[in-house]
Amino acid sequence: MQCAATAITLLSAATGAFAIPSRFTRDANSTSYAGFIFPNVLKNHDLTSNLNTDDVQTATVRNGGIETSTLYQLPIPESAQGKTCTLVVFAGKVGNGDNILGERALDIFNNNIDDLAALGEGNFRNQQLARVRFNSSSALYDFDIANFTPKIQSFPCPAGKTLEWESVAVGEFDINVIKQDFSFDGVNIPNGLTIAFF
Repeated sequence: MQCAATAITLLSAATGAFAIPSRFTRDANSTSYAGFIFPNVLKNHDLTSNLNTDDVQTATVRNGGIETSTLYQLPIPESAQGKTCTLVVFAGKVGNGDNILGERALDIFNNNIDDLAALGEGNFRNQQLARVRFNSSSALYDFDIANFTPKIQSFPCPAGKTLEWESVAVGEFDINVIKQDFSFDGVNIPNGLTIAFF
């Protein structure tokens, strides 16, 4: 059993898409998470030009004539079968790479995208899944349940499927620039957008 857990952890570290570390608790009133699933493709989508550019951060902005969203490809491993998933967005580097201003909120959508890595333009936005708002005391984005009933606050992990999501700016002025971590150190909340599972 120890060998299998070590092999999965090493494979996860190599791919950067999945981690099974020691358990993590978001806060005293929430669920303990077993680990996190990371995007394996992340792209900035320019709503004016409709072009997509590879990126290493969430760059979801609405500011005057500038509007960008961020596209994420999230492969859910087969080993997540029977587990529960939840969206986690963490901006723990404000003042050191992360920039959160204005509305400080994100609308999360799913997309009708087959392969984000090959998609040079378009976002194929589909259904809204959640609205989250930055909480400066925790650096986490909390689910805004007053304005939207979230579909991804707690959901069965779709093991073996790949999720295509998009973060979209809210209101007239909204800046959410968040560096993305691609692995979990077993202690600290990963920066950026991940799916936690338990």
